[in-house]
Amino acid sequence: MKTNSFLIRVAICFFLSLMPATELENLIYSERIEFRGRWGGRLNILIVDAGSSDLNYPANFQEIETTIREKDPKLILVPSRYNPNDLIVDSDGVVRNAVLAPKGGRPSVTYTAFLQLRLNFGLAKQPKKQHLINYAGPAGSIPHCSLQQVLRAERGTCSDLKGKIILLSEDNDNPQLLRTPLGEMSRTEVIANELNTVVNHHPIYQASWIERSLISLAMILLGAFYILYYPVLISAVAAIATVFFVMVVFFQAIFQLFSIYIPSANIAAAFLITHLVFTGYKLAFQENIQWRSLKQAQYLRELDRMKTNFLSLVSHDLKTPLARIQAVVERLRREMQLSPDERSDWKELFDSIESSNKELKHYITSILNLSKIESQKVILNKKSNDINLLIQQALKRLRPVAQQKSILVEESLDPLFSIECDEDLMRQVITNIIDNAIKYSPNGSRVIVRSREEQGFVRVDVEDFGPGIPKDQLPLVFRKFSRFLRPMNEQVKGTGLGLYLSKYFIELHGGTIGLKSTEGKGSTFTFTLPIEQG
Repeated sequence: MKTNSFLIRVAICFFLSLMPATELENLIYSERIEFRGRWGGRLNILIVDAGSSDLNYPANFQEIETTIREKDPKLILVPSRYNPNDLIVDSDGVVRNAVLAPKGGRPSVTYTAFLQLRLNFGLAKQPKKQHLINYAGPAGSIPHCSLQQVLRAERGTCSDLKGKIILLSEDNDNPQLLRTPLGEMSRTEVIANELNTVVNHHPIYQASWIERSLISLAMILLGAFYILYYPVLISAVAAIATVFFVMVVFFQAIFQLFSIYIPSANIAAAFLITHLVFTGYKLAFQENIQWRSLKQAQYLRELDRMKTNFLSLVSHDLKTPLARIQAVVERLRREMQLSPDERSDWKELFDSIESSNKELKHYITSILNLSKIESQKVILNKKSNDINLLIQQALKRLRPVAQQKSILVEESLDPLFSIECDEDLMRQVITNIIDNAIKYSPNGSRVIVRSREEQGFVRVDVEDFGPGIPKDQLPLVFRKFSRFLRPMNEQVKGTGLGLYLSKYFIELHGGTIGLKSTEGKGSTFTFTLPIEQG
């Protein structure tokens, strides 16, 4: 996978994982609290159940307070006298958080206790304004005593009040139950848990945004690693095992041992999104590789077949001029033994040798050019040339070939500026294209050659009125050995390299070559060369 593509997918997974999941996170927190059960720390908070009549009459309250203070408690608080808005009820009706200084004018019980303890005992560490409540356990985990038990000084928890925070509750008269992660509790007991969290330094430390982001990023990279380097099934099993271990075992252990809560919903979402995104990418990538491998195999098979045909046909075509030369040599040998008067006209024999020699030269040149291209040893020898002159030289050489088929070769050449190009290579290009037009044109037809300047380029068109090329074969025309896919290939000799070499040479000069063909009507080959060479 390319680095940019990988980083983009990681970024997508990361930002999708930041979407809010409050309700799910609340549920996970409740499950963690419930799974932990009863908190094992020492509690110094005692709830004393008193009636409203005892607390709301000053004389009664003063007597109760005096009696309790004799037992040396740390604080005595009446929750009903403070701001009731310190507890935060989430959207699902469960109390998980509290705020230290709620709105509404009056301070909260917890904030009052914190200020008094800081003043009297040097309690200096102030908790966050909004914090998670570290519940000590289900309802009843905070010790309860009735007022009569405290006043009678019975032995046990209810008599030993030294150093404790006493909450005088009116819940017996008007119980107000709140939903918590550990079930329903009275309001006073929820406040007692909040006090224990704040003033006794038993907070739940919640991972910061940066810490959660780093964990999410690590999970994304781990998920991507599974998917990219392992089979889909193994990566899926590894992903499930990782989520179970990290989210269920490791995070729960951290929570139970150190009271550190790491929100899990977004981290789990990051891992799930990573698995979906990268699995989809991997499947698409593998399918693309498979498709490319299939196409490459098809191309190699086709190329191998074409090479085999090429060698077979070229070897056959090479035999023809060699056989003619051999026949002429043998005839000359026989006639050398005759008297001058008995000898035939040798001019015809020499013309046949010259023709065969040109044919052999054409084959050999094409093969040598292919070898140079594939070894990247083609070097341009540029100089100023008139394209029209090169066209006329090619036409002069090829007109006898056209006359043998009664083909009329027409030319329409506009005056052109000279351009910088390799004369030999351009002569081969022009000759190849015109020769093809003649070879594939029926007897008695026409071939038209045009040249003109067009938007800073020299343009040459070669039009024939032959059988044309089927649409499905048009993309193959400029490929090596493509002649064998064209019509009439049994009647036309050649290497199948002419158009491939022409395209390469034209593009080497910064030009372009193209083809328009209509089956049954003919073809037009067009190439352009820049007048100003870069």
